[in-house]
Amino acid sequence: MAEPHVISALKDKHAELQGHIQAGELSLAQLRDDLAAVARALRVFDPDINLRTIAPRRPVQRSQWFGPGECARMVYDILRPATEPVPG
Repeated sequence: MAEPHVISALKDKHAELQGHIQAGELSLAQLRDDLAAVARALRVFDPDINLRTIAPRRPVQRSQWFGPGECARMVYDILRPATEPVPG
């Protein structure tokens, strides 16, 4: 039989993953409700709209470490004073 601390840690991980799945399912249900509401609003303004022609767009995932454009600015600030190409 496995060590008790291993079983305990795996149970904790299992419970954590189940919690993430439940939260994700709730989030998905809310997103579906929001999408249906937007679809109804679109049909108010354009009853003949074909919603299947609207391509999904992936959300932009921003870096946790840098603000928009901050990383590029830092790189340019380092490269700007260089007198010769940086070896690579």
